[in-house]
Amino acid sequence: AVTLALTSVSTGGFAPVKGSLGNIPPAAAACCLIASVAAALPLVYYHLFYRRRMKSIFHEPQWKAMLLAIAVATSLVALTLRGDGQSWSTALWQAATQSASAQSGAGFSTAPVGQFPPAGRIVLIAAMFVGGAAGSTTGGTKLLRWLIVTKAAARTIRRALTPRDAVVHARLGGDTLIQEDELNEAASVILAFTAVIGVIWVVLAWGGYDPLDALFDATSAVCTTGLSAGVCGPDLPWGYQLLLCFGMLAGRVEIIAWMLICWPPTWLNRRRIGGQAHIAGNNQHRGGSDA
Repeated sequence: AVTLALTSVSTGGFAPVKGSLGNIPPAAAACCLIASVAAALPLVYYHLFYRRRMKSIFHEPQWKAMLLAIAVATSLVALTLRGDGQSWSTALWQAATQSASAQSGAGFSTAPVGQFPPAGRIVLIAAMFVGGAAGSTTGGTKLLRWLIVTKAAARTIRRALTPRDAVVHARLGGDTLIQEDELNEAASVILAFTAVIGVIWVVLAWGGYDPLDALFDATSAVCTTGLSAGVCGPDLPWGYQLLLCFGMLAGRVEIIAWMLICWPPTWLNRRRIGGQAHIAGNNQHRGGSDA
């Protein structure tokens, strides 16, 4: 129970029992997933709740987007499972648990995801890619960035429908204006995630793995979710294991940090700027002494 509680709140997804949440009572599994979804929301919400600032929480867009995303994913996955011959009760339970697990980035499973219909796995891939909220313990590209990109796209459409001199702003969560640098950052991270996932996917598919399963596991690794459609396992060749480990590390720091570390101008510019500052400091010191 302690292990499940800790791994739920940290959206780690580890379970000390075989079969993950599929072999524990449904009530306990539901508690774990509720805790995972709660941890996938901004942690500042709980500080605001403690300060009784419920109005501030209500106007925040991320929790609404989180619940809507889980509801949409649950509905779509349930339809695919129902079409695969499962009863409505089983389809809804598995769809709800797997959608919540994928969206929150926890990686718990109540059934073998690799046996889901292809359409259902595609929905879960999208849920893992979007991920939870910014400022939480989850991974993925974060809901906040998608909200920013969506609002910016809506602003572009409104601009096309208004006079040329009209001023059209993109707002998020009421009166918060979306700045251009925020839009650029959101689009850059989403593009970086897409590129890394694409490279890992091509390598796995080139290695003979099913393309959809390879895309599922590549997305799960880079978005630090932990679900698997069957590619990941103890018999996976070590080269592919290292590749997926790289994807997990890159996704955990959201890729841009690794790009900055590996980009030579990051270090060269620092050395040049540091040297110029040192020379300027010495000159200033000499000038002060002469004075």
